[in-house]
Amino acid sequence: ALEWSLGGRRRVWARRGAFAAFAIIGAAFIAWRIAAVAGGLPPVYSRRPEGDLLEYGLWCVAKLLHYLCTSIWLAPMTIGPTGRYNPWLEAPGDCLLMLLIVAAIGGGYLRFTRAVRGAWLWPLWILLAVLPVTPVVAAPHSGYLCGVGVSLGAAVAGAHAARRRGAARRVAHGVLAFYVIGFALFSMWSRWIWTGVIAAERYALAWIEADPPPRTATDVFFINLPFVNIYNKPALVERLGPWFRDVNCHILAWAPDPFVIDDPVTVEQLDARSFAVSVEGQPFFSRLLGRFLIEAFRAEGPFASGDVIRGDAFDVRIDRGDERGVERMTFTFQKPLADPSYCFYVSTAECGATRLRFGRPANAAGDAALYTTIRAELERASSPANADAALPDESLAVVRTLAADTASPVARLLRGPRPSPDQWRRVAQWWRRDVDAALVDLHWNRRHEFDRFIKQREEVPHARMWAGKVFRTDLYLTGPPFPGPRR
Repeated sequence: ALEWSLGGRRRVWARRGAFAAFAIIGAAFIAWRIAAVAGGLPPVYSRRPEGDLLEYGLWCVAKLLHYLCTSIWLAPMTIGPTGRYNPWLEAPGDCLLMLLIVAAIGGGYLRFTRAVRGAWLWPLWILLAVLPVTPVVAAPHSGYLCGVGVSLGAAVAGAHAARRRGAARRVAHGVLAFYVIGFALFSMWSRWIWTGVIAAERYALAWIEADPPPRTATDVFFINLPFVNIYNKPALVERLGPWFRDVNCHILAWAPDPFVIDDPVTVEQLDARSFAVSVEGQPFFSRLLGRFLIEAFRAEGPFASGDVIRGDAFDVRIDRGDERGVERMTFTFQKPLADPSYCFYVSTAECGATRLRFGRPANAAGDAALYTTIRAELERASSPANADAALPDESLAVVRTLAADTASPVARLLRGPRPSPDQWRRVAQWWRRDVDAALVDLHWNRRHEFDRFIKQREEVPHARMWAGKVFRTDLYLTGPPFPGPRR
């Protein structure tokens, strides 16, 4: 195309052998990429027709439109309307919006460059850059190649528009100023958001590093870990040392939200070898993340109540689950939960990662005085003779914090009005069994050490919140929740 735009047909024809070879190599590479790479990916990551040729064709049109729109407009090249099965029916307004944006910008480009030789090259560059990856989920790195065409096309259009006179010139200057200022602001906002993504990942890592697994651990299990921590194992090897390379890491449940945990989760020990995990609000394996996990790792489709999945290290029973997701599941392990080779962490809305004791020996290397004081206060409050007893406000704040961080069932008892002596007795039992002085010291006295990660990671939900106040559209990830997996 570059040769054609500069030298015309004769130059292209003179080098037809080289161009034919390039075309064959390019076509072969794309075919190999689709067959060998994209063919093994889940449909949500790289969609393929599966008896739904019409829906697939319309989806590809919307996907290509999204790529083109986010290439030339100030919008994130991430998911977009193509996170839906049929965006033309599920989000028609979004598709129309993208179509109008592409038509308006494309029309303006053609108007300002209609007398420029080879001006058609840069729109073609953008199209050919995204066409081979149309079935693949949109991600920011997909914009690298088409960014060349956008930059050069903008330079060509801007230079020739500036030569015009009268209203056309003023319009051209206004458009150029809008883009320059818009891209500058968008770069700043994007940096804030990516800083938030990095902080969301480091938040859990920092808590794990503060209370690391023992050297006796051969298996480390993570409960409700955000998907942003998908590279948890190599990150922990860097932080904890080479010995961690031989440790097996298991994700028992990814958090429903990929970045920030909002809904309460509960871990309830049932016996020496099993515990139940439940979530309030958005279920596990739901929406777009659930669709990715189910399509990637489970050929049977979404989970249902009563399903049992057996593995080498543990078995799982789905207690409450349907097409919307899983609300409760029970894990049964080969060894006792307190076995020295096991180590468990749970992530909650209040804490990046809390190491669960499950009855293992207490660690007195912490704030033993505060731990002992609260234990005595809980014993007094649980006595039937002290029906009106209550913990001092500071002690109650410590207990509530530890209960929330450990995802304990007693956290529910502490949310409402003053607990009864029987409920205080359950809290006291939990305090003796699952809390020690080291846990109190880390989760109460040293809690401020992790505040910087909380502040930074909030950029991710805040960006969507403020964008949602202006427009509700999938183009800016502010539309309705994406659908989950289909049966």
